[in-house]
Amino acid sequence: EPTGDRPWSTMPKGLVAAAPTAAAPRAPAKIVAPRKSSGKMLAVLSLKSDPSTGLGDDHVNMLTDYVRQLAFKVAGQHDIMTSENMEVLLKSHGTTLAQCAEASCEVEFGQRIGADFVVSGTLSKLGSYLFLNLKAHDTGKGVLLSAETVKAKSVDGLVEGLDLAALKLLRKL
Repeated sequence: EPTGDRPWSTMPKGLVAAAPTAAAPRAPAKIVAPRKSSGKMLAVLSLKSDPSTGLGDDHVNMLTDYVRQLAFKVAGQHDIMTSENMEVLLKSHGTTLAQCAEASCEVEFGQRIGADFVVSGTLSKLGSYLFLNLKAHDTGKGVLLSAETVKAKSVDGLVEGLDLAALKLLRKL
């Protein structure tokens, strides 16, 4: 029987062609139970940045997305609103989060979009330190549930400190 373009009889001595082998059986797919939802909606609003931080919109958006991902991991029992849904809802209410600077406005916005909890945050700079202040509000009660601050000398430091701060902030929801 030929292998490639050389028949068996012309193969060099000592060279044995390997017989085709069956593919290794695949491990059965793990069945993952769906997350149990609390039925509560959590919205992570876009972080606001003071111009003194020197951070551009891209960096602020990336930090916001990171907070949203941490919310999904830490407060996964709640449904997390995507940024795309947030944009649609903002437009439908004729407002932007940038127009909303007060905590009461954040709570009101959360109520309008049907969020039970709202996480917001501000980035600022004092001296050589960057500060990320995160807040979580219960929109139904209109109260501040939790607040955490990350202080660092660089954006890298903010990102490193954000995991612990988000854990502390979100586990109270």
